[in-house]
Amino acid sequence: MATKLDADPIPVYGLTGQDATNQTPRFMSWTFEDIPLIVCGMYAPFNNPDVRNRSEEVNTFYADVIPYLQQLLKLAKRDKTSVALVGDIQVAPTTLDETDNADPNGPGSTESERNHFQSLIKLGLTDVFRHLHPDTRQYTARARYGAKTDSPNQYVSKRIDHILVNSTIEPVSITIDNKPTFSDHSPITATLSIFQPKQKTPRLN
Repeated sequence: MATKLDADPIPVYGLTGQDATNQTPRFMSWTFEDIPLIVCGMYAPFNNPDVRNRSEEVNTFYADVIPYLQQLLKLAKRDKTSVALVGDIQVAPTTLDETDNADPNGPGSTESERNHFQSLIKLGLTDVFRHLHPDTRQYTARARYGAKTDSPNQYVSKRIDHILVNSTIEPVSITIDNKPTFSDHSPITATLSIFQPKQKTPRLN
């Protein structure tokens, strides 16, 4: 979808090879007519260690996404537009965002993946959940991979779904609903206060 800024969205980005998620990563952006807001939806590549050259392909994905977001945020600042990046980013940013049995070399926990996440934060984006809950352990996904081999529990939970916002959005509240559903991911609900430029009142002479 096109944005109202002078930038085109990144098209669906496919990776070669087979992935256990049976999905291709993608990145889309869209706007709303009634509020100055751009929402970017991101499904990042799952860094499956069983897929050949997957880490290189993940690097390629971010090599496309980061410059695009950098330009988008620059234009958004110029036009006083808010930006939210949401989706399955596939990374637990720190050890606080995963259960203790997580393998540090497992998908979503590696230093390389966490560096990719930090590259998003360094663009000036704020992790809404961690901003509002700096010490809380809560997770958005649970799976039977990525556990330490000596762990009696081979299920690992991680916070890999995120809402990141720029400085013109103030996080108000966020909740992760961990009730069992048809999905292996938990829904996230957030309330955000979005800056809206004041309209100039016309003068009557």
